[in-house]
Amino acid sequence: MSTTILRRRLIEIDAEIVEQKTAFAQKLAALDRDRADVQHKLDASTFAVVILPVEITAEIFTLCLPSIEELRANRYPLSHTWKTQAPMVFLAVCRAWRDIALATPVLWTTLYIRLDMIHDEVAEKEGEVEAFIERWLQRAAARPLSLGFHARRSEEDDFADLPFVPSRLRDVIHRYAPRIEYLELELSQYDMGQLRLGSTEFPLLRRAALGYCFGPEPLDPVEVFTKAPRLHDLHLIHHGLLPYYSPPFQQLTKFDGEIMGLELFTLAPNLIEARCSVEYISPPQSSLISHSRLQSLTLVNTFDGTGPCNILEHLTLPALQSLQMSEMDDTTSLAAFLSRSSPSLRTLSIRIDDDDFLDWGDCLSLVAETLENLEVVYPFPYVQSAILTCHIRNTWIRTPLPRLQTLTFQTLSGIEHEKLISFLDARTRLPELATFRSFRLVCPNGTFLDDAIDAPSSSDGESCKDIVKGHLANLAKSRGLDIDIGDNFRFRQNQNGQP
Repeated sequence: MSTTILRRRLIEIDAEIVEQKTAFAQKLAALDRDRADVQHKLDASTFAVVILPVEITAEIFTLCLPSIEELRANRYPLSHTWKTQAPMVFLAVCRAWRDIALATPVLWTTLYIRLDMIHDEVAEKEGEVEAFIERWLQRAAARPLSLGFHARRSEEDDFADLPFVPSRLRDVIHRYAPRIEYLELELSQYDMGQLRLGSTEFPLLRRAALGYCFGPEPLDPVEVFTKAPRLHDLHLIHHGLLPYYSPPFQQLTKFDGEIMGLELFTLAPNLIEARCSVEYISPPQSSLISHSRLQSLTLVNTFDGTGPCNILEHLTLPALQSLQMSEMDDTTSLAAFLSRSSPSLRTLSIRIDDDDFLDWGDCLSLVAETLENLEVVYPFPYVQSAILTCHIRNTWIRTPLPRLQTLTFQTLSGIEHEKLISFLDARTRLPELATFRSFRLVCPNGTFLDDAIDAPSSSDGESCKDIVKGHLANLAKSRGLDIDIGDNFRFRQNQNGQP
């Protein structure tokens, strides 16, 4: 056989090989498509979430994001938690979820880093942490940012260099300062001073939180956020921090933290809302302080768990609309405060576990015309009578809380059943009074719901059962009340008026 024929035959064989490979590749591709289609249908029938519209999936991802409190409480290395926490966890599920997560900027607008939990070899490598921050925040596109950084030192190295030195953190914060809307820093006062937050412009910053600072006595107060014109909300996470810093008090409208004296109410004249723990007042206040704009004051437990010091005897708050002092044991100056301030109080939450507190009737009458929401912790029987029957120690209170809409009792000794039923019946039947919406009782389980009582029936003529639960259910059904008695009993109506 000639060489020409052999070469021709070789060409024919090569062509046939190419044809067979092409046909096989096409067949394999078709099989792959069929398999993917079957798998998709199987997944859709088993895991309906994979066929949700992208917008809904993105919204679900957003709802899974941890709160700033959860991020703050994290005590594990970043590599341990971030792989199992949103949004990073979405990147490892499947390609579709990864693409959705990376294309949803809001998932990447919050970043909280425990700098003291980063391995030293990573923190000490120049640019390593910064590159991670850059990759994360690039995914947020141009959205406003919420950033938090925590670096706790031991008591022995308050002035020693951290592996991630403050100058590097300063560069990060300054770089993103134009986009920061919320900034939380838990650092020593020394480290805070290195950040130069008083000279940096924060055009979008609205809220800030400061923490840590345990260690040596405070140096001169560090100026912070003096060029943040929108900053109105300051939160001090740990106790005793106020002497360490000098924020722009004049522009604050909301404050949350511990105070050691009453300087807050003089330094922040535009304050509208304050949530304070007050261990003691140092030095003792000799004269009254008047604050004309404060509308909401909440006094909470101090960091050691004790009730807050009563500062009402030193304040006059004529604009006050909400007063919550349900953690306080000492309420002896409440009546004098209300008489002096004459506020149009709409919300009052108070703890009364002193049987000698005889000024309750006076307190109630001073706010009766405006009070809409009332919560009483540990109300003694005479306090319950004052509210439920407008009668206390043989004296009728001037006005029976005509605007009251919500009432909450927290008690260990139960409730006066018949007075409660009569009160709810009257408050939902008299047209001249404001619409009463809800009653909530926090009490031990299984206390009184099945007790028999003699209470008025409803005005619509329906017969009531002769136990507490029956009367409450009937009132809720016929009058549209929301009644909540812990795990024992809940009765609410839906939008159609059905229970």
